[in-house]
Amino acid sequence: MDSVTNASGSGAPNTGTGAVEVQDGFADLLATFNAYLDDELFPLPEFTRFMDLPIEIRCNIYEQYFLEEKRLHNEVGFCLLESAHFHFNDDDAFGDFFAFLYLQQHARSLSNMVRKLTLNNVNGQRGSIIYGPINREANLRVTDLSNEEHIDIIHALPRVRELTVTLHAPLLYSGDSGDENRPISVQAIPIDDFLVGFKPEAILCLKELQKLVIVGTSGYCNRSKQVVHHNVVVMDDAKAAHLQAISDLCRYFKRRFTEQGRHVVVTAQLLCSRDGCSEEVFK
Repeated sequence: MDSVTNASGSGAPNTGTGAVEVQDGFADLLATFNAYLDDELFPLPEFTRFMDLPIEIRCNIYEQYFLEEKRLHNEVGFCLLESAHFHFNDDDAFGDFFAFLYLQQHARSLSNMVRKLTLNNVNGQRGSIIYGPINREANLRVTDLSNEEHIDIIHALPRVRELTVTLHAPLLYSGDSGDENRPISVQAIPIDDFLVGFKPEAILCLKELQKLVIVGTSGYCNRSKQVVHHNVVVMDDAKAAHLQAISDLCRYFKRRFTEQGRHVVVTAQLLCSRDGCSEEVFK
């Protein structure tokens, strides 16, 4: 059979304008059907849980997606914020930190970036000593105010996943210790009265919370620098009963989370002696 030749008489296949037109027409046909094929016959898969991925994986994805883009710096910065564990010794430190952050770009998103948070001295009684009835009333007012301020902090960070709060039982001045070498003594007391103003609802409203740790300290573990420096005797020390209210509070949280259908690991850490702490985990 004779081969098909082009106009010059050679045996090469015909690649003239007719073939190009056919190719262009086919490409146009594909382009026409493409929208219908993608949307109706072959819908693209959707992934809606990107923010649930581990932070390390998301950072790698950001780096590839925003390669050579200025936006990469912002996204990686947010990743670092989410991976950081923020520790605040008091509400003043928290206020100073976020006052600085809110001067930066994307300020409205910053409160959603904090996932791991530790709030120490929530009830304002770290290293505190009560010297009498009047001073006790003043301490209770401090407790109420400090608890409310820290609850406001928790309200401002709605996407926290891991939260640790520390509550302290003050020491009570008791005068003569009966020891000539250390004449002044203080007494460990229960924490119960110094939880006033602590509102569990704020923590229960943290919808993404996965882990809650409540730390309670009393006696030896809540000594001020002055008590340590002067080697003051701590009477009635090392009694877990002084922190029973912390265990009860954790048990309450676990019950409420269960009622909400949520699996949040709740841990009570009780620090009441120099020998260490006791821990109870409510899974």
